Amino acid sequence: MTSAIAAFSRRLPLGLNRIEGRGFLASMATLVSGQTVAAAIPIVFAPILGRIYTPHDYGLLAAFIGIAVVLGAVGNWQYSQALLVETDEDRAARLVKICFCTSLITAAASLAIASGLALIPSIASALGLWLFALPLMAFVSGVTSCLVAVATRRSDYRFVATMSAVAALVSSVVSLYLGWMGYGFSGLAAGYLVMNLTQVLAFAYRHSSALAAIWRVPLSGATSLALSERKYPLFTAPGYIMRELAQGIPALSLNFVGASALAGQFSRAWTLLTLPINLVGISLSLVFQRAAARELQETGTCWPIYRKTTLSLIVGALPCVILASWAAPALFTFYLGPQWEEAGYMARLLAPMMYLRMIAGPIWPVFFLFRANTLEFAIAALQLALIAGGTALVIAFHRPPIWQIATFVVVSSAISALQIYMTWRLARPASPNAHQAATDRQTEDHPSCKTT
Repeated sequence: MTSAIAAFSRRLPLGLNRIEGRGFLASMATLVSGQTVAAAIPIVFAPILGRIYTPHDYGLLAAFIGIAVVLGAVGNWQYSQALLVETDEDRAARLVKICFCTSLITAAASLAIASGLALIPSIASALGLWLFALPLMAFVSGVTSCLVAVATRRSDYRFVATMSAVAALVSSVVSLYLGWMGYGFSGLAAGYLVMNLTQVLAFAYRHSSALAAIWRVPLSGATSLALSERKYPLFTAPGYIMRELAQGIPALSLNFVGASALAGQFSRAWTLLTLPINLVGISLSLVFQRAAARELQETGTCWPIYRKTTLSLIVGALPCVILASWAAPALFTFYLGPQWEEAGYMARLLAPMMYLRMIAGPIWPVFFLFRANTLEFAIAALQLALIAGGTALVIAFHRPPIWQIATFVVVSSAISALQIYMTWRLARPASPNAHQAATDRQTEDHPSCKTT
C-alpha cells in the first residue's frame, strides 16, 4: 500500500514533491512584495470607508471577526502546521485529507456554537444572521490554511502573494459598494466573508489537479498518522484559540461595558497597524519555516537562518514603529477624517507592542521545528490568563475603559518578548562549536549559501 501511495505522489502533476524551490531571499522578496500590495489596498480605501462607516460599525465588525477568528483558529486542528514541516510525501498527502475532514468537523461544531450565541439577546441583536456565517468561515479557514501549506511546499509563493492582493481588493470593493448602499456593519462583514471565499476558491482551482490526485490516495493509516501528530490538535490548536481569544478581548470587553465607539476606534487602529504586520509576517513565517526545516534536517541546526532573520527584523521593524509613535494621530485625522482622531492615539499606544510582534511573529515556527508544542501552548495560556484577568479587574473596579486597552498592551508586549527569548533558547546551538560545524556542512553542500 505504501508503494502505491508513493506512486501517486510521484505522478501528481502539481504535487507536493517540489519542495526545494527558490532560495530563501528570493522567496521572501516575492511574498513580501505581494503582501505589501495586499496591505496597501485597504489603506488606500481607508479614507473612503472611514467616512462611510461609523466607529460603531467597526466595533461590531471587531466583535464578529473576534468570534470568527477563534473558530477559524480551530479550523483543521492545526494539522496544516504538520503539513508544512512534513518531509515524507506519503504522510503529507494523508495530512491534506485529514485537514479537509477536520475542517468539516469544526464547521459542524461551529453551527452549534452559532445557535447558542443566537440565544443571547445582546449578541443576537448586534450580529443578527451573521452568526450563521460562522460555520462557513470556520470551514473556509481550515481549508485555506491547508491549501496555503500545499502552495508553500510547492514554493508557489508568487500565487500566494498575488491572491492576498486580489482578496484584499475584492473585499475593499465589496465593503465600499455596500457602504454606499447603506448596509452599515453588514457591508463590512460581507467584505470580510467575500475576502475569505475568494482566497479558498482561488487556491482550490490553482491546485485542483493535485488535490484530485491526492484525494484518490487511500486514507489507510490516517488515524495512526493523526494520532502521531496529536500535539497539533492537543496543544497547537488550543494555543491558537487562546491567542485569538486574548487578542479579541479588548473589542469584546469594550462592547460589553457599552463603549462600542471606543471599541471601534481601537479596532480601526489595530486593523491598520496589524494588517501590514500580519501579511508581511505571515509571508516571512512561511518562508522561514520551510527554509529552517530544510536547514535543520540537513545540518542539525537552524541557528544561521534564525539569527539572520531575527536581526533583520529587529532593524527593519524599527522605522515603522518610530513613524507610528510620532505621526499616528495626525495621519489618522488627516487620512481617515476627524472622527478617527482617537484611533491615532490608540495607534501610538499600540506601537511598542507592534514592534515586538513584528519580531516574534515570523520566527514563531521555531516552536514547531523543535516539537515544543507544549511550551507554545503554555505561553498562549499565560497570555490569555493575564489579559482576561487584568481586564476583569479593570471592569470590577470600574476603571475607565482605556485601562482595558492599556492592560492588553502591557501583557501582549511582555508575551511577545517572552516568545522571542524562548525561540532564541530553542534555536541556539547546544555547544559553541555546533554553529560553525553546521555552517561548514551547509557551505560544502550548498556553495551558493556561503556566508561572509
